[in-house]
Amino acid sequence: MTADDLLTPPEAERGRPPKARDTATAWLESVLRRGPTKKKVLDEMADTNGITMATLRRAGDTLGIIKSKDGKESVWALP
Repeated sequence: MTADDLLTPPEAERGRPPKARDTATAWLESVLRRGPTKKKVLDEMADTNGITMATLRRAGDTLGIIKSKDGKESVWALP
């Protein structure tokens, strides 16, 4: 065992605290229940609500969102 092994937090504790991910996941689900939304709009709304882009992406992964294109713009929707 190395010093790095002792000082590195367990994998479950790395990254953003689970509470932030949980909050972002609930928020994203509530927004997408209204229908598919352009990613650019989601980014702006998330920023206004204090959700980082990385946390928004993780929330999308948790929900298994469907990513599609509307012209050149990305659109997110619930499965």
